[in-house]
Amino acid sequence: MVTRPVNPPKLIRSHFGPCCMRCKLEAKKYNRLFQSVLCGILYFRLCPGLRLEMKSANPEAIGLLGYDPASFWSKKDWHVSSLIAADDYKRMLPLLTSPDASSDDTPAEYRILRKDGSSCWVLGRFCSIRDTDGEMLIQGVFLDIDMKKRIELQNRQLSKQVESAKSRDALTGLWNKDAGTRLVQEYMSCKPAAEDCTLMLLDMDDFTQLNREEGTAFADAVLQEVADILCSETSSSDIQIRLGGDEFMLFIKNCGKCQATVTGPRIADKVQKILSPSAKELTISVSIGMCATEVVNEYSGLYRCAESTLKYVKENCRGQAACYLDTSNELGVMLTNLYTESHQVNEIDKENAERGKSLVSFALDLLGKAKNLDDAISLLFTRIGRAYHLDRISLLEIDPEFLSSRFTYQWARKKADMKMGQTIYISREMYESAAASYDNDGLSNACADEVFSPFCSCLSAAIWDRGSFSGLLCFETGQQDYIWTQEQRTLLLELNKIIPSFIMKARADTVSQAKTDFLSRMSHEIRTPMNAIVGMTSIAKSVAGDKKKVLECLDKLETSNQYLLNLINDILDMSRIESGKMELNTASTDFQAFIAFLDGMLRPQAEQKGISLILENGYKSEQPLITDELRLEQVLINIIGNAIKFTDTGGKILFQISQVEENGQTVTLHFSVADTGIGIADSAIEGIFNAFEQAEKSTSAKYGGTGLGLSISSRLVQMMGGTLQVRSKLGKGSEFYFTLTFPYGEMMAEKDNKKVSDPDSSGFSEKRILLVEDNELNMEIAQTLLEMNGFLVECARNGQEALDCFLERPAGYYDAILMDIRMPILDGMETAKRLRTMGRPDSRSIPIIAMTANAFDEDSRKSLESGMNGHLSKPIQIDKLLSLLHDHLS
Repeated sequence: MVTRPVNPPKLIRSHFGPCCMRCKLEAKKYNRLFQSVLCGILYFRLCPGLRLEMKSANPEAIGLLGYDPASFWSKKDWHVSSLIAADDYKRMLPLLTSPDASSDDTPAEYRILRKDGSSCWVLGRFCSIRDTDGEMLIQGVFLDIDMKKRIELQNRQLSKQVESAKSRDALTGLWNKDAGTRLVQEYMSCKPAAEDCTLMLLDMDDFTQLNREEGTAFADAVLQEVADILCSETSSSDIQIRLGGDEFMLFIKNCGKCQATVTGPRIADKVQKILSPSAKELTISVSIGMCATEVVNEYSGLYRCAESTLKYVKENCRGQAACYLDTSNELGVMLTNLYTESHQVNEIDKENAERGKSLVSFALDLLGKAKNLDDAISLLFTRIGRAYHLDRISLLEIDPEFLSSRFTYQWARKKADMKMGQTIYISREMYESAAASYDNDGLSNACADEVFSPFCSCLSAAIWDRGSFSGLLCFETGQQDYIWTQEQRTLLLELNKIIPSFIMKARADTVSQAKTDFLSRMSHEIRTPMNAIVGMTSIAKSVAGDKKKVLECLDKLETSNQYLLNLINDILDMSRIESGKMELNTASTDFQAFIAFLDGMLRPQAEQKGISLILENGYKSEQPLITDELRLEQVLINIIGNAIKFTDTGGKILFQISQVEENGQTVTLHFSVADTGIGIADSAIEGIFNAFEQAEKSTSAKYGGTGLGLSISSRLVQMMGGTLQVRSKLGKGSEFYFTLTFPYGEMMAEKDNKKVSDPDSSGFSEKRILLVEDNELNMEIAQTLLEMNGFLVECARNGQEALDCFLERPAGYYDAILMDIRMPILDGMETAKRLRTMGRPDSRSIPIIAMTANAFDEDSRKSLESGMNGHLSKPIQIDKLLSLLHDHLS
């Protein structure tokens, strides 16, 4: 095809004659106008196949089409589709191919295509014109209105958005009440008579209470989850409405009673599953009343029937769905088991580019404002799991010291996959392998061991605490070869920063409050016996002549002192455990004698209170066991003592020991203490083993105690290789139990089972003691007590004085030395070392007993390592002191 420019002046001459000067002038004016006019003008011939042969074009037309003159005229393959945008092609094609067929001369708005593929809005029209050769051409005239049109379209879109926003609920995105009900009424007025539809009214149960207890942010998030469920269970053509507050309405098209009795209960069930089982005692439910147009085919009647059905459900079976039946105008049975787990729902996919950021913002807002962090995390996991179609989200905490792990927060699509609260023990190799599997970003695609996860695809982020691998946050799915997107990886990293920080803060706040409460209780616990001590001392002074009354006061003083000592020991034990300084001292133990001792000590306490204590010992062997007898005794005394304390008169306590396994080298025993006492509430069970906590704040006031005993016992059992656990029902009783494995010990020589009588003070007559003590009052007390029992006592005020006294006296002059540890000039340990290395005949043989306020196990060990023979903690308990001296002086 050959294209050539049309000569406009030639056209004019063809109309007005070749010899007319006037025509020449007109042609010149037209040519000048053609070249300079601010609208585009094209002349072209329409060829078969809608091809175009360009004849002429002014500069404005060439520029609007995005060409320069050279590239414009060099283009040979013009086609109607390369001139007009695809969206306007069908509309404009008749106007271009038959420009004179229409009587309407109004210019049309359409888009022309530019060289670079972009479009430009123009205002123009086409008309036919004859060339000098008699050939018919088409003239296209168009004016650039692109900017004006785009602004107009933006304003129109903005108006639609504003109008839509007015019609939509700001929180859930559903239709608001006015717009939604109007749409329902309009649809019902023109729907086919044969089409069945269903109207559902939904009302959240106890939502005011949830809003008050959990906070507005949490309540709003729940409403958003409900809205998502409504959208996923219905199609986009159905009408989803938030009526206001916690009430919703659904209008489902092409839905009769049969389908409604499946959809309604399924919605109710999904709302109940918004939170995972980790949200203890918190339930979310919705009551649903339904009515189908098979009953009444008019909006007002349909609404009234659904409303009456909802009222019935709220009063009789809240949390369920029921449908109004036309057969009897009465409600049918509740329909909650008619759906299947494999039901296909309409997934709600939001913009991926913004979804991750939206979830991070949601997490910050929800966790920051929620009153209950556990429930907030559960709701957050639910939303993330559904947004990404995951099978499970878990937060696993790891204790590197005890090589134990526990799922503290979890959401799962299937209840069978939940492992919330389970403690899983790991090996050192498993721990180190897991810690090393994370990349520089802190993420790992490695699949966890089957004991942790049954899913084949996992993405986890490591949680670090002071440089130690202490847990992980994990996304899990059962899809084979699942590829984790960058969006999911980024979201997991952000959540791994946010969630642990909120958990740590919440726990720090809890511990801080617990310690504050503890100090308040300690103030009360300490001041109570101190008041008795001060009061009894004053009374004893005032009745000094009444021996009976004075002895009564002294007995009460001794009881108060013992209480204070036990309290301080508990605090010290907890301090040692928390600092990691508590150590087990295992030795071969006569287990049968050990249990008999426990029974003999605790049975009188139970009988005194009128409680039946039953002992069932399933370990019948006489073979000794290797254990820390003192710490095992401490645990069992605490648990059985609590059972006695919290069980009323007439109750029963069952202490069972059952043999679980035996392999010739070790034996595994299960310990259980079950009572019929006051029990523990479900909400308090999880924190019952925390330091400074009791089940109820009123417990210490009513029953006494510090709230440390169970925490100490739990950690001691953990140190021995077990886990202290509890089953309890409020008002019914509790069962504390644990399982331990003991190596067998060597058979010990038979002991005389007769009770050893207290040492006879006459046996200490003329025995000389060197008492080394820097505190005058403590020295006076110790000297007096020793002299009352027949000892001869000489005193030294520090280690150097003790060395001088020892050197000045002949060998064998002193029978024993009682040594304080912390003293000025020379402390007790250094003094003992120097005494042992003096080279005197008695320097290696004389008994040296530490008598100090240092009460930790490591203090006792250091005393023995420095050359001492024994260790006693202050305050002095005279019977223990005499027993120890008796052993070393016999």
